Amino acid sequence: MIIYCQTRATDSTPTTVSGHGTSWIWDFVSASINGRFTRGYITDLAADNTPYQVYDPSLPRCEDLGGLDLAGYCAYMAGNTHIVLNNAGSPYGWACQSNSAPWLQIPLTDVDMTHACKWQYGRAGDWDGYLTFSAYYTNGSSAYSWHCRLRGSTQ
Repeated sequence: MIIYCQTRATDSTPTTVSGHGTSWIWDFVSASINGRFTRGYITDLAADNTPYQVYDPSLPRCEDLGGLDLAGYCAYMAGNTHIVLNNAGSPYGWACQSNSAPWLQIPLTDVDMTHACKWQYGRAGDWDGYLTFSAYYTNGSSAYSWHCRLRGSTQ
């Protein structure tokens, strides 16, 4: 079982499992069960490698997986490119710039940032529509405020 991230329950009551306890925290996991690959949310009471009712500090929160590796994404997306920042005062100040033709730049949009989230945080098979990675910025006046989150089809 692979635990991608943890999130808080979205309803008004915690999960209670007799003999195990009560928890508000859910783990988003992928697992192979009887040869069948599946993904989804399970209560953290069911995962024996994380403490229950406590966010595991080694796991990201599904609501905020972290920032973006835009330098790596530019190289992945457009080959012979590097990242440039044209405007630090805007989330849309980033572009991939050609190494061989400095005048050629590809500005990074919301769609590109979401693709960067999938590229950076996804695993093989995650792009089949079940998982939704999305990019968001926390400060409309900063190019450095982009983050990623993960939502499954049931959240």
